[in-house]
Amino acid sequence: ALIKVGDKKYVLEVKSIRRLPKNPLKHHVEQLHFYLAALNCQNGFIIYLEKSALKHRVFPVKFEQKTFNGMLGRALKLHKALTADEKPKPDAEPWECKFCEFKDECQELPSSKKRME
Repeated sequence: ALIKVGDKKYVLEVKSIRRLPKNPLKHHVEQLHFYLAALNCQNGFIIYLEKSALKHRVFPVKFEQKTFNGMLGRALKLHKALTADEKPKPDAEPWECKFCEFKDECQELPSSKKRME
């Protein structure tokens, strides 16, 4: 959601979650950065809603060019691999491999990531 308070714009990202985190999750902050950039907005909030207890936690997020550039770099590497019809090198966090639909095809997982499956 995009809201305006006074003369300032904010992007809201609402996430339902099993347990409220103490800090915003990295991949949610990265996702919000794309929305902030697309909407030319400097500030946003990640709002977590705990499903079972109906509790919530709100984290302010300020746009950081370094974070956004990192995400653009990942997208560029993926684009280059796909347009060259090559398998992209994995760069996932270990927990992401558990949920990846391509994990059985991936031959380049570091041993620490393989152990987590």
